[in-house]
Amino acid sequence: MSNLTVGSVSFGTRAPHSFTTPTQRYEALCSAVTNKLETKITAYTAGFLFNSTLSYVALIEKQRPAYLKGKLNAIGGHIEPGETPLQCQVREFREETGMTVNDWTQYAILRIPGSAEIHFFYAFTNDFFSLEQKTDERLAVHYLPDLHAQNYAGCVPNLKYLLPMALLHFKSFYTSIYEITEPA
Repeated sequence: MSNLTVGSVSFGTRAPHSFTTPTQRYEALCSAVTNKLETKITAYTAGFLFNSTLSYVALIEKQRPAYLKGKLNAIGGHIEPGETPLQCQVREFREETGMTVNDWTQYAILRIPGSAEIHFFYAFTNDFFSLEQKTDERLAVHYLPDLHAQNYAGCVPNLKYLLPMALLHFKSFYTSIYEITEPA
């Protein structure tokens, strides 16, 4: 069973609040968004581009913030006002790699209470050769079995579970979005 959670309001069969009309759901959603804005939560996207055999993934080497400098991470960035997470992922990936990928699948939302919300996506290509480094963050294609064998050394810590989770989401035809909360 899967619940949709927006802020502290959960929608689903076991939701703590029962809404009987679309208006009540809309008001709860607006309240959750207002609460998020008041607590200054920053929203981001991050995407993994795999090859069609699921053996390679494109990653970047972060230059900022300082605590992530030198770590491998998914490709994405800050969601601009009025932009959906999907629009942001398409834009950020194009800005950082020169490649336009439109068919991203969202599979997870990672929340860090009081700080950030990160929307995770995956997509596929057979054209890794079209990727170009467009920013100061080094772009590279990595062999997934090597990353796994090295226990994701050199990666941001949550890639250890987020990369396999993306593959599991795809292989299982799971359609819900995983909700993850990490400590602040």
